[in-house]
Amino acid sequence: MPISNLSGFLKNLPQKVLRTILSTLIDTLINFLKLFAEI
Repeated sequence: MPISNLSGFLKNLPQKVLRTILSTLIDTLINFLKLFAEI
């Protein structure tokens, strides 16, 4: 999938969906870092 198609797709997404995806990614990242810190 070309980058231009991806950016166009992201622009067409509703703001709410974008924020939901972003917060999910951040939560996943935080959980991963916590897991990594415990090792």
